[in-house]
Amino acid sequence: QQQQQQQQQQLPLGISAAPLMAYLHKAAPALVRLFSLKLHDDVHLLRLGEAARSLQASRRFFGVGFVRRVQLYDALTFQSLFSVDCNAAAGPTFALGHRWLAYNLPPQQPSSASSSTGGAAGLLAGGSRQLHTAMWDGLSYLGQGVQRTLDSMLMPPPEGSEQQPLAPTSVRGGVVAVRDAVSQRVIARFEDHTEPVEAMAWDPSGLQLVTAAALGHRVLVHRALL
Repeated sequence: QQQQQQQQQQLPLGISAAPLMAYLHKAAPALVRLFSLKLHDDVHLLRLGEAARSLQASRRFFGVGFVRRVQLYDALTFQSLFSVDCNAAAGPTFALGHRWLAYNLPPQQPSSASSSTGGAAGLLAGGSRQLHTAMWDGLSYLGQGVQRTLDSMLMPPPEGSEQQPLAPTSVRGGVVAVRDAVSQRVIARFEDHTEPVEAMAWDPSGLQLVTAAALGHRVLVHRALL
């Protein structure tokens, strides 16, 4: 029995106390508590430098979203691995998959290159890259105009207020990056959203990424090409 206890102590926390549940207490948002469903008690406290906004976990990684960044930890030892900057206007929007971390980048200047960057160009594919850049910008502008028209009909502005004219934006606030959590390299980047991305998720296979802009006006599916 003593030998078994010693072996349990040598195992990483993510194995010896599994299954674990991470949660935040509203009175202490800078403290992540790890509760063991096997031991029925808190087994670890993860102290943060600022208040956390969201938590996500996979089998190998544990992610904490802050106002302007996402911090990734090892899901077995809970040691810090790396952090990435996010779009503070939309909050810490990120999706943690089996191996890949997708997150919204701060506002970027439009890129004339392909939406996917890095050594694994083309690993993740979106339908918009099949259109010419000018054509896609035109369709985006047209879509925004139609949406504004529908919004003005369904949700008219208060009397006396003037509606601002629609103008093409030169800075994209909906740029999504996908980073390999093991190599810590960016393997893809999408500029398909002109509005900030406020929601994203991987499907159960971890090969398809769904991203949604503000109010769900545009929902896109990106598929991994392996």
